[in-house]
Amino acid sequence: MAEELVLSIDFSRDVPSSVDCLGFSQYIVEQDLVSQDYMEHGRGLANICHESVAKGVKAFLAARELCLHEEAKLPRKHYNWSIDPLPIGRFNKILGNVFWAPPPEIGLGSSKIRTDLTYVGTYRRNSAEGYGCLEWDSGTRYFGQVRDGHVVGYGGYLFGDGGSYFGYWPVNSTKNLGAYISPNKDRVILGVGRGRMPNSYGRQIGLKDGVDSFSAFWHNGEPQHRFESLAETNKKIASSMWSQFTTDLKAEYEGRAMMDEAKQKVTDAAFLTALRPFL
Repeated sequence: MAEELVLSIDFSRDVPSSVDCLGFSQYIVEQDLVSQDYMEHGRGLANICHESVAKGVKAFLAARELCLHEEAKLPRKHYNWSIDPLPIGRFNKILGNVFWAPPPEIGLGSSKIRTDLTYVGTYRRNSAEGYGCLEWDSGTRYFGQVRDGHVVGYGGYLFGDGGSYFGYWPVNSTKNLGAYISPNKDRVILGVGRGRMPNSYGRQIGLKDGVDSFSAFWHNGEPQHRFESLAETNKKIASSMWSQFTTDLKAEYEGRAMMDEAKQKVTDAAFLTALRPFL
């Protein structure tokens, strides 16, 4: 299973087509998300994030299962792979590795990457690569795809305060695309993030009574500027019509507002399906 997971990853290709430009042109992506959410009742943002979140949850579950294996708990021994091409290395292999037994080139294990960071999972030679768990001394854990001991690809974070984040982390980018679940599970914020918090454009979906659902620009998990939805706009237009000559038009805009709200609820519900095991 470890070898199959490691060899199945291509970090240069295994990305959603909708976020190919997240690494080098984040401004364009965010502005596109704004226009899509405003013009299409949120379907643009939900669709662009859905693939990242769904694959992130899948990678999270695969890595967590892999880390339960007994071999993953054993220390991964460092090995000098340059010995193999040498005559002494070939001679040892011919004799059935009687002088030394190299670890499998792709296998499981654990190691201390930094003083505050431990890795458990798959290795390719001496590099933490494939699927595994990164655990910080602070209590934060990441399960998912890893390359050279760094979070790259799909996966999810479990934070010490009870919050979580699932999505996609591009190569060579400080931004990610996914969904943040609050510690008390009263809201989900989907969109562009940096680190563990929503930053830039995102949409909040309320999961409990009294928690609003809205789209906004965010900074470190806090909404800085809320966007008016089409339903809210149509309600304003309808409320401004008061004369007897605009009765039919008023009813039309009220009907549009109801349709917009219904479409948004369906879109939000469909998006939350991928996160159902963690809500």
